[in-house]
Amino acid sequence: MITEVTMPKLGLTMDEGTILSWMKGEGDTVRAGETLLSVETDKVAIDVEAPANGTLLKIVVPVGSTVPLGEVIAFIGEPGEAIPEITKIAPESTSMDNPPAQAGAAEAAPAAQPGPIKISPIARRLAEENKIDLSSVQGSGPQGRIVEADILAIPSKKEKAAKPQAGKAEVAYQLQALTPVRKVTALRLSESFRTIPHFYLSVELNVALLVALRQELSPFLEAQSGIRLTHTDLLLRALALNLPRHPSLNAAYYNESEIKVYDEINPGIAIATEQGLVVGVIRHADRMSLGEIAVARHSLAAKAQERRLTPQDITGGTFTLTNLGMYQVDDFSPIVNPGQSAILAVGAVRERPVGEEGKLVLRPTLHMTLAVDHRVADGAAGALFLKDLGAVLEAPDALRD
Repeated sequence: MITEVTMPKLGLTMDEGTILSWMKGEGDTVRAGETLLSVETDKVAIDVEAPANGTLLKIVVPVGSTVPLGEVIAFIGEPGEAIPEITKIAPESTSMDNPPAQAGAAEAAPAAQPGPIKISPIARRLAEENKIDLSSVQGSGPQGRIVEADILAIPSKKEKAAKPQAGKAEVAYQLQALTPVRKVTALRLSESFRTIPHFYLSVELNVALLVALRQELSPFLEAQSGIRLTHTDLLLRALALNLPRHPSLNAAYYNESEIKVYDEINPGIAIATEQGLVVGVIRHADRMSLGEIAVARHSLAAKAQERRLTPQDITGGTFTLTNLGMYQVDDFSPIVNPGQSAILAVGAVRERPVGEEGKLVLRPTLHMTLAVDHRVADGAAGALFLKDLGAVLEAPDALRD
């Protein structure tokens, strides 16, 4: 009996998936429950299990292709069984996010042609966005079907640039498709900035003692775990100690009458990857030592770079820390993540002039900017949070294990 393997729904926001790798080849024996392939969703890579025992008769969707949920990607059955022909392809939906091309637009993408041109919905959308003539595209998918990889390869091969309209001095440009991570980031943070009334509070801290503490503890931690202690680790530890005293900053707007105050302290840390920004979550950080936080932060960063994050790694965050100090940024204004009430942005530690006992001296300082959802907390609550957090960072003995 033939079993269809379809693109599964692996997350609440997922509507398509990209095949990263097949663990089995055509003709290989598979068992129900063993890993069959790896799929990238909007933010993470997840191993997908085989749904049945049998032989992997046919891989329909190759590595690198992106397909909608529910689309057939492979067949499992008994050797020699006839593979059914795929006759139905999930239709492309029209929404406000992907409006149809307007009539009369310059170099409009050709209308979808029935019959001879076989193309996935994702590839068709990319072709329209990049104004690509589908009649000139050779598909690499099953039965010559055009898939996402075929469309993405065209700009690099032809170096296709937009033509300026007559009478307008426009600069030529190329269109580049968003990665799944950047696509989701764009949607979620655009929604956040439109719907959340942000306010910002900034402080500058004298972190001479914090720098000294890191220099003192780093050799011991590195000897124990092989991990280098960072300022981010110390900041996460300070947040874990401080957030329980400020519940409105470990919360989220729920409705016009209520806010959600989280019972857990799960700070997230923003991690830059080639695919875009992801936020890894350290669960129950208030129960962890500084060394345990450093190990958890290092593990999340490594998994993010290797695209091995799981849904557990990126969900359940109650507050976010974003640090651009390693890029020599002094200060910046972040956007609150949906489902939270605050995010803390931290800049570089630099020697700056500080007044001490009537004298101007150089001390290592850092700038912090707190962004808060004004529906959940007001300026006084944010200011008290920064005051308490600053006190810990300027006199950091409490951060020791």
